Amino acid sequence: MKAIIITGVSRGLGKAFFDILKDKNYYLICISRSFVDYQNKQAELDNNIELIKLDLNSINDVIIKLNHSVMQNKCNFDELIFINNAGVISPIGKVGNIDEKAIKQSININFVSPVLIANYLSAFCSKHQIGFKIINITTGAADKGFEGWSLYCSTKSAMKMYLSVIEKENGAVVENIDPGVLDTGMQKEIRAATKFDFPLIDQFQNLEKENKLQKPYEVAFNILKSSGLI
Repeated sequence: MKAIIITGVSRGLGKAFFDILKDKNYYLICISRSFVDYQNKQAELDNNIELIKLDLNSINDVIIKLNHSVMQNKCNFDELIFINNAGVISPIGKVGNIDEKAIKQSININFVSPVLIANYLSAFCSKHQIGFKIINITTGAADKGFEGWSLYCSTKSAMKMYLSVIEKENGAVVENIDPGVLDTGMQKEIRAATKFDFPLIDQFQNLEKENKLQKPYEVAFNILKSSGLI
């Protein structure tokens, strides 16, 4: 059986991944700060679905919780697939005006925690001779700097570089996928910023007004289909 580890399944694209994959023949390990529709309902879910309540900002807890899930089922896996989906756009603001706590949180969620997960899974798969694939949900901001998004741009760019090294070192399959602009909570947060903090805010507000935001379910379906998972 293939195991799929997904971060950020409580809403948006992550929830769409979960909704599509939950009835397929995979062992799903779902990581999120909360589970909007499934919290406290583990008993009602398929035996091949595990919910791990974890804030990726709490970097000291990441491997402890993941290790328990992966190790107890290692004999059943012939491939591990890590969908690195969770991410935060905040803090939005100009360098020099950003709170230190918000800086650390952005780095932990967008970079440190997925690095820890990928490092752990890479070692695990090598040791047990299991195939390893990473689907990294990235962004155009990883390749181009935007005023007000210093942390988002830099952490997303750093993650792509880190995964490129993993691919070279151990032959893991890495797919960096930019899903485009989706109708999610992140977009609401962007639209709520001030023009001072984010000079391009008009452009993003117009995307909503012109109904140009993509639906998460449709995007998730296309990503999973192109990756051969459905």
